[in-house]
Amino acid sequence: MTDRIEGRDPEALLGLLAWLTVLEDRVRPRRAGEGEATVLVLDEDAANSFQVGHARETGPFVAYPRPFWWFADAWRGAAAGPAGLALLVAGSEPAAILLPSIWPRALAAWTARCRERGRCGLFPWAAAYEATLSQPTARRQPVSHVADLDRARGVSLRFVESETWLDPWLQSPWRG
Repeated sequence: MTDRIEGRDPEALLGLLAWLTVLEDRVRPRRAGEGEATVLVLDEDAANSFQVGHARETGPFVAYPRPFWWFADAWRGAAAGPAGLALLVAGSEPAAILLPSIWPRALAAWTARCRERGRCGLFPWAAAYEATLSQPTARRQPVSHVADLDRARGVSLRFVESETWLDPWLQSPWRG
């Protein structure tokens, strides 16, 4: 996939590789474009552990589970299309993790906000939000307020308008 993450904490690459190893049966690796690009398509359950949203204080964001301490440093940008959200791996080879979505209209509205700003936030869930989710009787509630995000550990990612090798996958992740 990628041999190093340029200018980033090398532990982020190790975390990413370990996470992908754990998700082995829930990820479909695919070649993209003419070159050596890789798209790793998560299954529905894995993709549903992420949330997209928008808040006045943060703009558009992607929220993810707190145990991924390395997660914020593994990416060089984000892109989106009707079929899903892609996190672009920060490395010397083109690679992305694709989070498929069955909500094309909601994703289109979120994408429009990202395009307006040229960026999107990437935040772990706040400890209190995650604690609420871990209750045995808790129903999963979407992130509804910036207090549900750990803003101190978040990053701002460049929103990529187009990547030739990735664009077809953002239109349909079921191509291969």
